Amino acid sequence: MGRRPVTGTGLRRARCPGPRAAHSLEAELDQRLPVRGIPEHLARAAHWTGWWHRLGPLSGSDPKPKEPPARYVVTAFTYASGLGATQAARHMSTVSAHEPAAIAKRHRTPKNLARAGADLIDSLLQNPSAAQLEQVHTDTQGQSFPVFGLAHLLGIDLLPRIRNFQDLTFHRPAPETRYRHIDQLFSTDTRTAIDWDLIHVHWPDLTQVAATPAG
Repeated sequence: MGRRPVTGTGLRRARCPGPRAAHSLEAELDQRLPVRGIPEHLARAAHWTGWWHRLGPLSGSDPKPKEPPARYVVTAFTYASGLGATQAARHMSTVSAHEPAAIAKRHRTPKNLARAGADLIDSLLQNPSAAQLEQVHTDTQGQSFPVFGLAHLLGIDLLPRIRNFQDLTFHRPAPETRYRHIDQLFSTDTRTAIDWDLIHVHWPDLTQVAATPAG
């Protein structure tokens, strides 16, 4: 009783840093982690993943926009944020309402959007840090059947915010499956039930596709 620890050091109560230390830490974080806007994050993602390469004129005769990366980033922000072309033009002096509307109509398809989403997932899989991806939050343009399927195969929870989801078809696992509270969300057409036999036949192809980005 009463003896000191073997190390010879006594136990001391930890001191909380004072307000001055907290302000110094905050200033250091502000210097090293500057505040960035959403368009800047989109631009950085476009640069590192190259998703903007998937977009382009639907017809070879249509003119290409000047500075495609910047224009596609502005268009992505315009519709992902829910502003729309008119409101975006009011807040961006260098953008007209016609430009993002025309790009959204003539430069994107469900196919190239799915490819852009696959590029984003591919870049996330190449993340070498210890913080590994488990969930991806995205907007309406960041989801599609192929992207949902690929994310599931890779063990990633794709959590999109889907606009007008009431227009989508919810597939039953079997034609006779019924739900107590959410049954009205699912299609009553028996042809829309999940075809498990088809998935079983193409399972080797699906696993090969899932292994491709990581390789």
